[in-house]
Amino acid sequence: MDSSQAVFVENPIDVNIYDTKKYPFFFIAQRLSCVKVITVPMSDLLKLSSRIGDPKCSVGWILHMTRCGSTAVVQGLNAVPNCTVVSESQDLLVLLSEIAMKQNVNFNDYLTSSTFREILTFSVRFILKDFSKAEFACIKTTGSFSYCIVSLIADIFPDHKLVSMHRDGLATAKSMWRMCNAHVGLKTGLFVFNRLPTKLTKPLQKFLFVISNGLMLKLRVTFIMEN
Repeated sequence: MDSSQAVFVENPIDVNIYDTKKYPFFFIAQRLSCVKVITVPMSDLLKLSSRIGDPKCSVGWILHMTRCGSTAVVQGLNAVPNCTVVSESQDLLVLLSEIAMKQNVNFNDYLTSSTFREILTFSVRFILKDFSKAEFACIKTTGSFSYCIVSLIADIFPDHKLVSMHRDGLATAKSMWRMCNAHVGLKTGLFVFNRLPTKLTKPLQKFLFVISNGLMLKLRVTFIMEN
């Protein structure tokens, strides 16, 4: 998603992309189960925003500094009856990535622009449009950049509840360091993977995803036991 167009993915109806136990992050579910990509002009899309309207259920946000246990929290919430969780949706990821890239170029102007406000409003409404039967919906944002839009979220959606998760800075840094070291090994594997024939890479995608998640889990458990 950007200021000119939005990209949607179609997922199989029998795949529960909101299952945080299987897909810790919503954007992973979107990518792994995608069967079709659809592009829509942003001008057409924003016209739907008022038709969709604000969500009817109660909504909460989890803002976090990353590596703080937020994923475990949303997995717990997802197990609660009549509660649906969206953990790091792709469109919010893109929005916050744009913020990151614009920090040195009229950052405040971008945050307060009507364009950004309209896109954010539509994104939230669209994310929550299917949750009319849920009693409570929770959106977990993406890392520390989410704090840049706290005031805007509160202004657009005054009834939404905001929860901020923090962790000791040193512990967070250590956790990030462990994760980065794991990524070095994963990047080596991807270097080889990207040079394999396509007919081999497609069946291996989900397998490698499971293996990489297992590696990250092992590192997290080891870190907890050592500290």
